Amino acid sequence: MMRRRPLITLQRHTFHMPQPTRARQIIAAALLVASACGSPPADKAPAEQTPAATPPAPTVEKGVVAIIGTGTLAGALGPALGAQGYRVIYGSRDPNRETVRALVQRSGPKASAVTQPEAAAQAPVVVLAVPGEVVVDVAGTLGDLSGKVVIDVSGGEKKVAADGYQELTSDSARAELIQARHPTMRVVRINLPNIVYFMDPLLTKTRATVFVAGNDPKARETVANMLFDLGVDPWDSGPVRFARLF
Repeated sequence: MMRRRPLITLQRHTFHMPQPTRARQIIAAALLVASACGSPPADKAPAEQTPAATPPAPTVEKGVVAIIGTGTLAGALGPALGAQGYRVIYGSRDPNRETVRALVQRSGPKASAVTQPEAAAQAPVVVLAVPGEVVVDVAGTLGDLSGKVVIDVSGGEKKVAADGYQELTSDSARAELIQARHPTMRVVRINLPNIVYFMDPLLTKTRATVFVAGNDPKARETVANMLFDLGVDPWDSGPVRFARLF
């Protein structure tokens, strides 16, 4: 049986902390299992599946989150956070666009949309929900984000090798590049599951595991609590260099 470091207990949840020396093996094994099994499509879910136990929206605001981007990912993540009591501020290149206004209406009574730098300035947590090809550059256009938790969901440049296993095509993940360029940011990389889990966390009768990597342990805990609220199971993957693996 693989040994683990004792679990760290947060105020409301438990955040899994594997041994640093074993983190790489744990992540690699989990990725291989996920790759082999895949996520079953929604129309293949068992008929006897019970509804997701999604808690009612709290009456107390949990915090402010800026989401940079208003595309497909933001359109799923923002309303899900809003339903759990977070005040969502979208950063858009065109905050007055009709589709952006509709997204704001679906994201809670206190949701809003402003320009990208304005959104980043108003929140302690900033989600970079933009295409991976531009995420590093976009992070540098948002103003001074010193001390803020900046979440990268873009992943890295990966491909499947001839033997069927994942092949890393870069010696650093995008989250690492952002952290290197902006050392005062508290960059955290997460691998978000299929967006359908935001609507039904127990779609497959088990909560999706989300890896969380970042150099600042407190930043990782902040992100872990958000993920718990979304109904998924965060797993501490250690420093941001481990973002290369997922």
